[in-house]
Amino acid sequence: MLFFDGEETDERERAPVVLYGEKMQAVKITVCSSSDMAGEERMEMVSFGTLLEKNGSWYARYQESELTGLAGTTTTIKWDQERIIVLRSGNVEHRQEFFPGLNQASLYKTKELTIPMQTRTQTIAVTALPDGVWQLDINYELLYGAAESTQRQLRIRIEEDKRREY
Repeated sequence: MLFFDGEETDERERAPVVLYGEKMQAVKITVCSSSDMAGEERMEMVSFGTLLEKNGSWYARYQESELTGLAGTTTTIKWDQERIIVLRSGNVEHRQEFFPGLNQASLYKTKELTIPMQTRTQTIAVTALPDGVWQLDINYELLYGAAESTQRQLRIRIEEDKRREY
């Protein structure tokens, strides 16, 4: 499945946005996820947001769309060479940290319910590719609610957004 959060726009030059003295870059964020769960197909979601480097960590932020079922939620991905954190706030509140060998309990909260989750990270890979492209790979086991655990893979690609102006 492929999701886009926004309309096509003409490609144009943009001036960088400065927020609190930091320069933010407009980016395209592609999240591919798959699991070993029977009947679950590979999903790919494309969003547009911003990228910021601060104190040795990188931050990519975007608004979730209705297509993902998380409208009204802001997702922030923070990473360095050792760990990746996915933080959601708004209609969904959730924090997942990925670090090889980390076994983390968390709560996935919506207005209607709270689901306890357990994440066991096997591996992560943080790769800086040419042209300022980042690729984040995460392999982990997820246990939520009373469901059986599933093996999951995430690949997050963050690259310059040549379509939008921020």
